[in-house]
Amino acid sequence: MASTSGQEEFLAVIRKSQDAVIAAVRSLAEAVRTAGPKLPSVSLPFADKLPGPGGAVASAHDFAEHLLSSQRKFTEDLLKAKPEARSHNSGNTAAIDPLRSLTGSLLLEVPPAPDGRHLPMVISSCT
Repeated sequence: MASTSGQEEFLAVIRKSQDAVIAAVRSLAEAVRTAGPKLPSVSLPFADKLPGPGGAVASAHDFAEHLLSSQRKFTEDLLKAKPEARSHNSGNTAAIDPLRSLTGSLLLEVPPAPDGRHLPMVISSCT
């Protein structure tokens, strides 16, 4: 897991780039508003039933929050249910994880790294 300071630095860079995009969009919108002719209003059927931009963004973020929460719980439950993977040939050959039948992915236990850590390798969509 990345260190907290590394995560904070990453988020600060993201926020700075987001601020630059917002400033550019505001500048462009102001230029278009003052330079261009006023466009005629267009009436679309059922347009009044659609959410506005703010409502659409809020709805999308609410959905994303629920999805992320659901994925977190699923992953935590899956990790609790997963039996330990074992090598079949003296630790040098990768062992196929029993979760493959449940997830459709192949989880391999590779030999330990030089510092002794065990790093899993996931190969998605193996059928």
